[in-house]
Amino acid sequence: MDDLSRGDDNQGILKTGDYGYLDEEGYLYLTGRRNDFVKLFGKRLNLNSIERMADERFGIDIIVRVEGDGIMILYEEECEEKIRPIKDRIRKEIHIPEKCINFKKVAAFKRNRSDRLQRVITSGSSGDCLEIYWKQRDAIRSLTSLWVKRKKYYGIVPYDRRCYFFATKIEDGREIDVEQSEYGLGFCKTDLSPERLLEIYEKMNAFEPKWIIIQPSLLILFMQLVKKYSCKPISSLRYIEVTGERITHEWKKEVEKFFNCKVASQYGCYEVNSIAYECPFHNLHVMTENVYAEIADDDQICVTSKHNRVMPFVRYKVGDRGRLCGDRSCSCGSMEPILELDMSRENDLIQNADGSVTHYDCFFGVIERINLMLEMAVLQFQIVQTDYEKFDVYMVVDDKEDIPEVQMLFKKLCDNNQIRGEFTFSFVDYLYPSEKTGKLAWFSSTTKGD
Repeated sequence: MDDLSRGDDNQGILKTGDYGYLDEEGYLYLTGRRNDFVKLFGKRLNLNSIERMADERFGIDIIVRVEGDGIMILYEEECEEKIRPIKDRIRKEIHIPEKCINFKKVAAFKRNRSDRLQRVITSGSSGDCLEIYWKQRDAIRSLTSLWVKRKKYYGIVPYDRRCYFFATKIEDGREIDVEQSEYGLGFCKTDLSPERLLEIYEKMNAFEPKWIIIQPSLLILFMQLVKKYSCKPISSLRYIEVTGERITHEWKKEVEKFFNCKVASQYGCYEVNSIAYECPFHNLHVMTENVYAEIADDDQICVTSKHNRVMPFVRYKVGDRGRLCGDRSCSCGSMEPILELDMSRENDLIQNADGSVTHYDCFFGVIERINLMLEMAVLQFQIVQTDYEKFDVYMVVDDKEDIPEVQMLFKKLCDNNQIRGEFTFSFVDYLYPSEKTGKLAWFSSTTKGD
């Protein structure tokens, strides 16, 4: 009671003990806790950032603590070989006398690894790259309902062998192209030349995965190469999960027929993990145990994470548009709302000369129509708006003889759908995902609206 009678000792300010900064747009960035910082030899050190650097760049788990007039870096006995090449790097980056930086080997850390933070960086396909933090146990919980559905619908469990693709990873100070564990074989998505794709396919075949998680653009590249070089099919494959890009129901049927396995879409993002999952009756059901989903006035999808307590996202616009169909029933028996996705993202806009904008869904409809008429003649496409009513159209076709008819139909169907413009066509052998985002953007505009 005495404390309550003292008045406002803090003069209206509550210091949280965190450090951070505001950018020009008013966004707050957290850089550490107050007790993570020490001052040695006139230099302010963030102990947590040193631990994070060792983990992210070299894959080594260390503990940094102040000892006397210097710092002690503890590492586990099993990391003896790994610690040697990074000692000089740590000394150079800390910028304090070498005699004040000591290393000590311990048998093992007594640390609750489920409380450790894991860091991921989004691809930037919605316009911005974000740095996301999760507690490991929360990240695992957020994926539990997805694993339940994978097993229920497609018979997939965590210890089934899988192949997957990842963005840039650094281990022991160098980028890695391949990583392998007992149940997983992963490949870096950069530098995907035809030669490397064939090499990856051979390694996947030798690994004998039961399932693959992959983006549609990469999947289509593999289909093209397997056809061209008559590669041996992956006989162990029972399921393909497509994510990161949109794929039509017609293309899914083609993939199922080609690889002789089930194919389903998983819709999500690093910010909240899984948002919706496709049931065997081809409906995307919202993962209500993981997220709360809403549709904003402009049809943008907003999600709230139910598990990320470190960096919670509340009513976060993921950059996609769609509709929630809560009143629609599904033959799979799920009561979770059905999510219908538009094929365009929020930043997929055709800029018109009068200042208005149009979503590029209209182009997607044209390609779908061509594939229905010519039995999947167009394998991949990408459209770039270079000016008002001017577009560069890049296509990969299954048969070069179809090129004249594809061009004719594209122009005719655009005209029928009131899509006016001058089209410059380029027919290529392959279209590769972006090195920056790891995804193939089906439409982009270099034209800036007023």
